[in-house]
Amino acid sequence: MRRAAGPAAALFALLGAGGAAAPSAADRPEAIRIVYTAEVRGNLLPCPCPSRPLGGLGRRIGWIDSLRAASETPLLVVDAGSLLPAGEFFPFLTAEDLARLRCLHAEAADRIGYSAIAGEPAGPEEEGLPWLPPNRSRTVEIGGRSIRLAAVAEHAPLDPERLTGESAPPADLTILLCDGDFHLAGRAAREIGADLAIVSRGAFYSEPIERDGTLFLGPGREGKHVGAVTVSFGAHGDFLIVNPTLRPMDAAVPVPLDWRRRVEETVLWLERRSPGALAPFE
Repeated sequence: MRRAAGPAAALFALLGAGGAAAPSAADRPEAIRIVYTAEVRGNLLPCPCPSRPLGGLGRRIGWIDSLRAASETPLLVVDAGSLLPAGEFFPFLTAEDLARLRCLHAEAADRIGYSAIAGEPAGPEEEGLPWLPPNRSRTVEIGGRSIRLAAVAEHAPLDPERLTGESAPPADLTILLCDGDFHLAGRAAREIGADLAIVSRGAFYSEPIERDGTLFLGPGREGKHVGAVTVSFGAHGDFLIVNPTLRPMDAAVPVPLDWRRRVEETVLWLERRSPGALAPFE
């Protein structure tokens, strides 16, 4: 049985989650922190908003570095879809330039240390990333905790049989990565009994949404925010989902110097080859 308690934006208590056995090992953490992004779309620079430009590749690295450094609990970093640049987002770049931009973002994703990225690689240089294709699931271990991750996408019809998997082991927590809208996320969450669902497709939930025992979160579009939530585990397979927050990726956290230089070099290189190609999308 699942039960929600307290204000929806502040506290969720979910009991008997995922059929998991009670934690027994002394070294298993009492909590994990989940950091999530979605629909970054390969944006390289902060948005051109004059009052408060947000986002950009370098800032995403800096912000997630800062969250990892500030957290005493194990960190699980996931992306719900459209992380890398695609031709539809950068139609004025040549195929060669787009491939270079994708390669840079793939290296940044590896540097960040994602545990799962909803989607599939487009080339051999991206195959080393932890992709999670639509209608697939897998279990990862974070600090001794078993976390089941599953992915769905709008471009792939929902396949409950493949998504649930007959041999999926019990997990301490089940997380859905939805490269789609709230309707698709709700259907898929019910199929797998998701405890958390990270929704892509433009979803911006300044206040989380709770439906049928699933907490739905969304960081919005174009990589302007990074989300974080803490899951505190009890002694009998129960847990609390607490303090969901969305952090605007502004200049409050420094960008690592090596990545500041790499972004600047890439921008100059692309502007020389295709002047103005980045302007409409950054």
